[in-house]
Amino acid sequence: MPDASPASALAVEQPVRVRLLCAHGRVRRVDAAWRRLPVEQLWMGRQAQTIEPVLSRILTVCLQAHLGAAQQAVRAALRAPPEPPAPDGDTLPAIDTRIRLEAARDTLRRWLLDYPRVFGGVWNQNALRAWQGINGTAALAAYCRMYVFGMKPDAWLALDEPALSVWIKTGAALPARWLRSGLFEPLRRTLLPPSVNLLEWATAHAHELLHGGMPTPAPPHAQSDTVPSQRNLPSALLLHRLRRLAQACSDTAMRTHGGLRNADIGIGWARTARGLLLHLARVEQGRVSAYRILPPTLWNTAPGGILASALTGLESAEAERSAQQLLLLLDPCAPFEITLAQETLPPAENTGGVGHA
Repeated sequence: MPDASPASALAVEQPVRVRLLCAHGRVRRVDAAWRRLPVEQLWMGRQAQTIEPVLSRILTVCLQAHLGAAQQAVRAALRAPPEPPAPDGDTLPAIDTRIRLEAARDTLRRWLLDYPRVFGGVWNQNALRAWQGINGTAALAAYCRMYVFGMKPDAWLALDEPALSVWIKTGAALPARWLRSGLFEPLRRTLLPPSVNLLEWATAHAHELLHGGMPTPAPPHAQSDTVPSQRNLPSALLLHRLRRLAQACSDTAMRTHGGLRNADIGIGWARTARGLLLHLARVEQGRVSAYRILPPTLWNTAPGGILASALTGLESAEAERSAQQLLLLLDPCAPFEITLAQETLPPAENTGGVGHA
């Protein structure tokens, strides 16, 4: 059993550090270094029930999602029913609601603070103050109607493609003006977001993932419910965020967490602002024998993933700003740092890859 205490553990994830290696005026390789939290070490060999209290003390990013995924992973590993018993005072719908609100607030916080700097536009000052009052589904729906959609969220979800194009063209809300702007131009020629079932893939490779392996090819991103569209990559990602926000405004929104089992491995999942979060657990005689947390940033910066694929080949002059835009769209939670470096390479060499710290 490790002697590390929760107080000595990392409280936040490390920044994503992206290095764009350029040659002949274009990005030839994308190196991303990111250190995930090794908090699993804190409860190895301990009673499975100690996981949630430890998480509550040491995590600050996506806490509700981590708690929901951890609970489901442990219950699946113990072959317990997925619904918490009544004495816990927590039902699956109540946990779903907390995770949805957390994801919505995290998304909006980055939109309010970081998006104007990169995508342009200015929020109404009331939007900044009103964010503090988003404490439930009704408050979120009222906020989104006023500042995000300019209409009721369910009415926005019902827009067909021609009506959505009109909404973007008229620019009644700041997100519509982002979609209408030319700031996405450098990335318009890149790939569309592919459809991926990350949970299905992780379940099939649960044993290897639990023990630190990374089967290849890995899914290219963590947005497991993204549907390919005919729009360019940045616009498709922003529209995906808007759809998730609109869905979160409904009391009948989709499930945001759950659990399943593969052999003796329990798998818990939760939908966060940045994509699918996974917890994998093995419990033997009531004690944790193996545990791994796979945050969405792992997939968004994976070798051959969406970040490297979209940025490789861009003109060097556009690369840093485009990397900022794409990281903001992919990951509303993790901080990042971007650097450019020149490298002498023949034009045909090295088409991009990502490494992890």
